[in-house]
Amino acid sequence: MLSFTLMQKCITSLLLGALIGIEREKVKQRYKRVYFAGIRTYMIVTFLGTLSAYVSDNFFDWFLAVVLVMYSLTILASYITNCYITKHIGITSEISALVAFVIGVVSYTGPFELAVLSAVVITLTLSFSTPLHKFASQIKRQEFIDMIKFLIIAFVILPLLPNHSYGPYGFFNPYEIWLMVVFVSAVNFGSYILIKFFGAEKGIGLIGFFGGFLSSMAVVSSMAQKSKQEQKSLDPYIFAAAIASSTMFLRVILEVFLLNSALLYKLVFPLVCMTFVGYVPLTFMWKKLSHSSAEMKIENPLNLNAALKFGVFYAVILFISKAGQLFMGSKGIYLASIISGIADIDAITIFVARQGQNILTEVAVMAIVIGATVNTVAKIFIGYLFGSKKFAKNLSLILGVTILLGLLFISHLFGA
Repeated sequence: MLSFTLMQKCITSLLLGALIGIEREKVKQRYKRVYFAGIRTYMIVTFLGTLSAYVSDNFFDWFLAVVLVMYSLTILASYITNCYITKHIGITSEISALVAFVIGVVSYTGPFELAVLSAVVITLTLSFSTPLHKFASQIKRQEFIDMIKFLIIAFVILPLLPNHSYGPYGFFNPYEIWLMVVFVSAVNFGSYILIKFFGAEKGIGLIGFFGGFLSSMAVVSSMAQKSKQEQKSLDPYIFAAAIASSTMFLRVILEVFLLNSALLYKLVFPLVCMTFVGYVPLTFMWKKLSHSSAEMKIENPLNLNAALKFGVFYAVILFISKAGQLFMGSKGIYLASIISGIADIDAITIFVARQGQNILTEVAVMAIVIGATVNTVAKIFIGYLFGSKKFAKNLSLILGVTILLGLLFISHLFGA
């Protein structure tokens, strides 16, 4: 008699096969071509994987290996025949069918989550074929070389660095500093990929939003300079600068979540409130800007010089924070957060997030809120230094409420 668990595995396998198969059916209908398999075949394939794993586990040890070899030969024969008849060379469906078989096997052997995740990832990858090809065509040679550089600094240089503390107060740990360089570069590159994937031409809203994850300070500087060059219609530049500045708080939340999720429960409320307050006035501008655009040169963040500069700055913030904490207590960390906030909020965010139990939660939250508030003030100064008077004035009005809210949270935390 079949157990409920086995039936559950078989049904899961069939459903995951159907998920991939539906996507392949849609491609068939869109391009009106003959492909290797559709929804029924993919359901059978995943079920075959599950059934083979069950038989191999309970009756015949080599059954799964034999079926896999026969199945692979069947796919190969189908591929050769398809290429000969249609003259269309492509192996995506055949490879996805092999993966579907493995997903069926994993549905039986477990873990269950891996099977579901694999099916979802494969389906999404197949569904985004056109945007992915478009994205690949947009990648420039230098950007591709920079990607290779990033892989080298992340997976070749990083493991070779000593993981020991050096210097006064043990502030200099080559491995940890370089690890944070890799971490920030990865967050920046992820934002850059999203901008390239969706296309900067999609509008000012996307430029500002993803630019806020990439470098809100760079967006504000760029928009400020453009506001001086073209003073007829400044609303798109103001909007991009303001939404990037507000999105910066979400970037801080993301970094804390990845590095120290336990800190989030006290930090998320003030930062979400500051984001919300920044977004509210922008909703009134959105309708007027729905068809507006503002060009901004998006530079590849995987720049080795930029990474080295951040590494040096992060090391300086580490030194100031640890020395300040030793001689001034929590006030030393607050001093470091002010210095960091002027130039780069990431440094103090990463420092306090990685300290864990070495810093009180209240002190860590205070340091990040101070740094974020100071960083927002610095953006207003940039607006006045590089932008037109109207740009600076409007940006001040929008971000001023955010700054006041930040100061309110700081005074509340000091009083607590």
